[in-house]
Amino acid sequence: PTLTYDSRDNIFSPNEGIRAQATWMFFEPGFGSDFAYQNIHIYGLGWKQVAPKWNAGLRLDGQGADGDVPFYALPFVQMRGVPAMRYQGNTVLTAEAQLRYDVTQRWSLTAFGGYGRATRDAADLFKGVVLPGEVAEAWSVGGGFRYLVARKLGLRVGLDIARGPEQWTFYVVTGDAWFRP
Repeated sequence: PTLTYDSRDNIFSPNEGIRAQATWMFFEPGFGSDFAYQNIHIYGLGWKQVAPKWNAGLRLDGQGADGDVPFYALPFVQMRGVPAMRYQGNTVLTAEAQLRYDVTQRWSLTAFGGYGRATRDAADLFKGVVLPGEVAEAWSVGGGFRYLVARKLGLRVGLDIARGPEQWTFYVVTGDAWFRP
């Protein structure tokens, strides 16, 4: 089951609003799965026009898994600049913020940063010090630009460059970087 709330002013490149969703998935051999486990994913995305040319965004994302979870289904830290599936655990919490400045009606600059933490046990998620190997932490920072390619649709495209704990990388972005239809 999935529960969704969406008040965004635009699904492609929001300026205002919230998108929140909670999804619970379960896998059982009786339904054809090779493994018996559960997965929950809860996230909230918010955007606010903070000044005439400034837009701020915040993303909070929590994931959890329980049972006989295969390695490819473990939750992981998902952020620009962080390799996919590198920082995995049974419980993951990610926070990311971004700021957009509209230079002209069509051109914008963006800056973003975030932090994610993956643990084996949910109780370790907020502990400051834990045993080595029980927590995987990742951060990222970066910036980019956007071009408003379709004014009537509010669709922006652009390029982001991000630095995570390991390397620099770049992304071609269509819509918002946190795009979820």
